[in-house]
Parts: sequence; structure tokens; C-alpha cells
Amino acid sequence: MKPAPPRRLVGLDQTRAVAILAMLAAHFAPGVFIQFPQLEPIQSPVLWFARLATPTFVVVFGVTTGFALLPRYLRGESRATDRRLRRRGAVMLLCAAVVAVPAWIRLATEREANPWAWAFGAYSVLLFYALALVVLPAWLGWLTRPGARLGVECTLAGVGLWAIGAAAEAVWPQRPPSLVEFTRMMLVSGSFPYCQMMGVAIVAIPVGYKLRQRWQAGTDGEFLGSLLVSGIALAVGGGLWGWAVGEYDPARILSGDLRVPARAWYFLHLGGAGLTLIPAMELLTRAVPPLRPVGYLLALFGQGALVIYTGHALVLPGLALADEFVPLFGAGRVAAALIPFALFCAVVMYDRHRRPPARASVRVRRIEIEQIPSASERRTPEPSLTFGL
Repeated sequence: MKPAPPRRLVGLDQTRAVAILAMLAAHFAPGVFIQFPQLEPIQSPVLWFARLATPTFVVVFGVTTGFALLPRYLRGESRATDRRLRRRGAVMLLCAAVVAVPAWIRLATEREANPWAWAFGAYSVLLFYALALVVLPAWLGWLTRPGARLGVECTLAGVGLWAIGAAAEAVWPQRPPSLVEFTRMMLVSGSFPYCQMMGVAIVAIPVGYKLRQRWQAGTDGEFLGSLLVSGIALAVGGGLWGWAVGEYDPARILSGDLRVPARAWYFLHLGGAGLTLIPAMELLTRAVPPLRPVGYLLALFGQGALVIYTGHALVLPGLALADEFVPLFGAGRVAAALIPFALFCAVVMYDRHRRPPARASVRVRRIEIEQIPSASERRTPEPSLTFGL
């Protein structure tokens, strides 16, 4: 009997996992370096890696949209897809509320009466993804209308969103916490502005759709190689653009100063690196059999991205609460923070492992090496929309 063909493109899950690890490095590494000054020689590489998080997440979101959702619309499954996106958006809002609990507790202890201060306390990348998922059906409907040219439409829409976001951020004055300022932050000026980040995601949609077509035809290997080269070229081009405009400062990149306001060259530079990871991880998993167990674990980590992100946001507040009773320092402090979180991640990954789609993905590369099914034998691959984030 022929083995069941793969249902997932594990490179997407693995790249999502790398983005999560980068985010964890951004949030946890500074504290680790404070507790262990002897690790200073690796501080700069770790912080460089940390900067990949947001650009890589949004690129994966766009590629996943083209790979999994756009074909559903083209098959006429728009209503079921819209319901799925609304449910996912609701889950994002719920997770955003969980992440905001520590900030809300602080506001409560300070007796903050301004309701918009509470809204600002809930701001996180999850609000961007909640908004993106709710609005995504409108974008998909526009991209699949009769006569639409996917590459042209996505390029124009992505560049247009960037232009609108950059212009609005420059001319829309900052105000005290209010509905107007919250809207400004969500759309154009926050750490995760909708216009700029969605512009990146929309430009990445054709990549995901083309990858889907090649995957189903069994000719994805050549396309992955081309995508690898293209991602490297975009990363280099973005870096040269930043250098040409006089903003490419490694020290400011490491410190995070260049994250806000959103810069097109910054997202092109780091997003290009994130795009490179998708074919690199996929091809590496296929070509090096000893790495497949590690690749599978990495894919499981990426599939649980939303839950892991939500859980990680409670680690540092929990540690601060513990300090009120038993202050910890050095290795004890790092262990108290990271060991329970590592166990939490293991539970999440084990849960993903027990689900049928995840079990199918463990066989992906073994199948491709031992027996490559024809295009007619392949099933439709459905990557996780978790945090696609």
C-alpha cells in the first residue's frame, strides 16, 4: 500500500516556529543577559535573531493565506472560509484579553479611571491578527473576482497600503488616549500597524498560491529553490535600501529603535530573511534525514504558536509576582521563569502530536524520499492558520 501523502507544508510550520523562538529571544534574552553577564559575547547575534519575529510572522501569514485560503475562495467555499476566519478572529481576541490581564491588574491597582488606558493596555500583535482575520474575507473576495490578476492586484494593494500607512503616520498627530488615538495606533502608528503589516502580508499571498500549485503538481522543489534565492535577494535589497537612506544602523536594529514607526526597508530586509526560511527549512528537512525528528518537533512548536505566545506573555508577570514573596537571582531566577514555560510548551507540542494532521506531517519527508506520489494522488495540504500567525 502506498503511504498517505502529506497534508502539510512543514516548512511553513517550521518557519513559524523560528519566528516564535525569535519573539521569545526578544522578550526573554535581555533578562537572561542581565543574570549572566558572561554571555555578553553572544548577545548581539541573539538580538539580531530576535528582530526576525514580527516581519517573519507577517510574511508567514501572507504565504499561508495564499496557500490555504485563496484556493478555498477559488473553489467557491467562501462562506465556510469566512466562518472559519471569524472564529479564528474571536480566538485571537480572547487570547489578547488573556495577555492583557497583567496590565489590567496593574491599572486596577493604580485605580486608572480612563477606559482608553485599559484599551491601550490590551494592545499587542494579537489585535493586529484579529483585525486582519476579520477583514481578510473582503481582501480574498476582491482578489478572486472575475478578471483579477493576482500578482498585479497584490502588488498594487500591498504598496498602496504601505503608502497610506506611511503618509497617515506622518500627518496624523498623536493625541492623548482616546478612540481616535487608539484607531491611529491600530492602523498606522503602533508597533503592529494594520496598513503596513497587512501590506506585507498581501504581497506574500501570490507566493503562497504559487507554492500551492507547484506542491499539488509535484514540482515544488524547483520553485522552493527559486524562492530561496528570491528571499535572499529581498533581504539584501532591503538592507541596501536602509543603508542608502541613512537608516541602517546595527546598534539601533539590535535595540529595537527602528521597529517604530514601520519602515518599508526594515520589513523588506528582515521579512526577506523570514521568507528565505520557508524554502530553506523545507528543503533541509527533505535533504537531511537525521534532521527530520528535530524538524518534526520544530513543526509541532510552530503549530502551537498561538497558545505558546499567549502562555509566554504570562511568564514575566508571574516572575514579578513571585518576587514579592521570594526574590530570585542568577540561575535560579532564569530556571524559575523558563523551566515551567518549557514544560508548558512540551504539553502544547504533545497535544499537537496527538492530532491526526500533526501525525500525518511526521511522514512528510519520509514519503517524499521513499515514494513521491503523482499529482493526481496528492491530497490538498492544509497548513495551520494558528497565528499564521
